[in-house]
Amino acid sequence: MNVILILNVRAFILRSLVCMIGVLVPATTSNAFTLTVTGVQCGTPAIDAAGNVSVACNSGTTPPPDGGGTEPPPIVDEIDCSTIQHIDHTKKVDLPWAATVAAQSTRNYGGFGASDAFVFVLTPTNSTQGKNSFFTATPTDGYGYNDRTIAVSNVPCDMAGATLGTGSVVRGQGPSLYFTVGGRGTDRYGNPITNVPDLQIGHTYYFTVVQQNPIGTNTCHYSSCDVNYAIGGAVGQ
Repeated sequence: MNVILILNVRAFILRSLVCMIGVLVPATTSNAFTLTVTGVQCGTPAIDAAGNVSVACNSGTTPPPDGGGTEPPPIVDEIDCSTIQHIDHTKKVDLPWAATVAAQSTRNYGGFGASDAFVFVLTPTNSTQGKNSFFTATPTDGYGYNDRTIAVSNVPCDMAGATLGTGSVVRGQGPSLYFTVGGRGTDRYGNPITNVPDLQIGHTYYFTVVQQNPIGTNTCHYSSCDVNYAIGGAVGQ
């Protein structure tokens, strides 16, 4: 931003004009001085025929291409679950690939109302070697004892869990969704256990939670029905 300072001085009073960032501008005339400041580093002063002095100062920043001088728009989260019936707001939470050691509540994100969808984003970084991990959402307080649905997918807001198969969707007041990473476990006969989804190392997955029953009816009848969410089991091993 340019700042224009007009200083009316006479040469016998002021022998030099000191720029606010330390550059000296000779005062050679009793006419008005014009000082143009755009930053912290000033160049050589220029004096026109009328005795006006102009000094350009550069902060080292590059103005925006459109010359508008406005700040760039804030980054907007690209996840939008409004395609789910009755959902108007989407709240995204990044999950570390580590067991939760203290209860984390949706209350910390402004609450969990009937029209909210929470999307928990997880990128597992190692195999669970056939052992189960889980994501769970249990009531924070007495207002949270209602049914809700958790679905995991490689696509956010996918409440059908179609991409990961059996076990990708669970429901209840405090549901837990079990999964493995990097390979399924086996039963005592050596057969792979296929009733839980198997996630891939280094891929990103989305645990979408809504306050709805199997037919999509809202189940939260308060302003907020908060849950404590957690990751547990064979995590980060």
